[in-house]
Amino acid sequence: MEANRRRRMQERGFALLLTLGLLAFLTLLLVASGVALKIETRVSDQHARQAQARHNALMALTIALGRIQTFAGPDTRSTATAASLGGPVSTVHYTGVWDAATREAKPLTWLVSGNEGENPLAVTPTSAGSAVELVGRNTSGHAGDVMAPLKSIMVRGVPGQAGPSRVGNYAWWVGDEGVKASVGLSDDTAGISYAPFDSEELRRRLPQQLALGAGAADEAGSTVFDARDATNAPFSARLFDRGQLALLRRADRLTTVGVESVRQHFHDWSVENCAVLAMTDPGGLRQDLSLRPDLRGPAFAAWANYANYMEDPAAPATPSISPSYPGASPRESLRRRYRLTPPVTASGVTFGVAPVLSYFLLTFSVRTDQSVSGPVRPLEARARWMTTWWNPYTSALVPETLQLEVAGLPSVQVINDTLGTTVATIDLDSLYGGPLCISLPWQTAGRDDQQSWLPGRVYTWSSLEDLNKNSPPPIAGFASMFYTRTLSIAAGQGVQRAIPSSTTSNAAQLHLQGNSAQVTVRLYRSLPGGGRELLRTHVSP
Repeated sequence: MEANRRRRMQERGFALLLTLGLLAFLTLLLVASGVALKIETRVSDQHARQAQARHNALMALTIALGRIQTFAGPDTRSTATAASLGGPVSTVHYTGVWDAATREAKPLTWLVSGNEGENPLAVTPTSAGSAVELVGRNTSGHAGDVMAPLKSIMVRGVPGQAGPSRVGNYAWWVGDEGVKASVGLSDDTAGISYAPFDSEELRRRLPQQLALGAGAADEAGSTVFDARDATNAPFSARLFDRGQLALLRRADRLTTVGVESVRQHFHDWSVENCAVLAMTDPGGLRQDLSLRPDLRGPAFAAWANYANYMEDPAAPATPSISPSYPGASPRESLRRRYRLTPPVTASGVTFGVAPVLSYFLLTFSVRTDQSVSGPVRPLEARARWMTTWWNPYTSALVPETLQLEVAGLPSVQVINDTLGTTVATIDLDSLYGGPLCISLPWQTAGRDDQQSWLPGRVYTWSSLEDLNKNSPPPIAGFASMFYTRTLSIAAGQGVQRAIPSSTTSNAAQLHLQGNSAQVTVRLYRSLPGGGRELLRTHVSP
């Protein structure tokens, strides 16, 4: 009996312990489930908030792209930063959009959050509490570098809310890559050998015509690195992100640029800037004028036709250039002379190659012919001139013998003061050929500075004496002396012409009378087959 009783007590104790163990396990299970549920709820809530934040950011990106397309999309728009307009440091990198069609100084908008209303002209955040840092120390090395207004996302229909409720915030900012220096471009001109770049001369000019980027410089103007040098060239062709600039070699070629330098120049350096080749005025895409210069009219086409007005070094004109073109490869010479070219005018644009009149002197005198004896003598006129022409170009001109034409000379009355009568009316224009033609010969005389019309140089011609009073004017024009600035010897008595049917007493006092006139001076070049071309026209006041 006693043994049975002990056995039953042991069984009951074991059952009690088992029951207590089960209860403890169940309690632990419930606690663990609660903790797991709480953690899962928090993780789920965090994921939901993260997803909402991403949706808010996506909405901000969509708004930013829409604003770019709306305001900066048309061809007549241009952008710039607010750096030159003053304001807080946090707003100097705001991007403004201007309309070239209206030419207003006020921007259409600033590409930053807070400008989505009807009058999108806010430049600075309204207060410190409403702005959020978008570019800071980790990006540019400066705290609060770009602060953008924080905008609330308001929706209706939130359960438990009667009116609009804030469900999130967003902020956005658009930086202007166009103000940054392209420091990551490689030089690919070595592979361009096709027409029209099939000569060494034109290949040497390629760096002037293609965008090859810029050497990255610091605030002091010293070059930090150059992506096109021999050390960086093998890698610069594979750059696609500005962060990779940190791997390039500095100018000393010993150390890398480093992350900190790239960070400090976040607003200054870009790997490559891309843009649509649009015309801000009047709009539309730009066209390649090197292939179709006629699109800008005949004057521009004449300017673009270099072969028409630049001397071929393989067949130089006379007098030849001094020093002469290099003998090994004259066609590759960059030192060329311009040939005189008549002007082409269209749509208010004029192109031509000709010297410019810088000084012009023309004098006339009327007197009695001293070679005739007697109390009554005929009248004669004398003319003298000096003219200076200037080469305004940075290259020499091919010298030629030119011809000057002076039109609009006045008529002069010779008044006899003793009798009060008009002795003669002299039409100077017809007396000297109507109009007066003057030859401007070019003579080398063995001087180097007369082998070419040197850049920036002025050359002067003066009249030569012509005592044959009744000879007709020469077809080529009255002769002139080249390379002189004096009238004292060469002009002598000047170019004399007899005044028909005019006589006066030696005892009479005479004076001249006439009206003012506007004189037109025209410069011509002679054509090889005959005729001439007008190079330049100058009209007196």
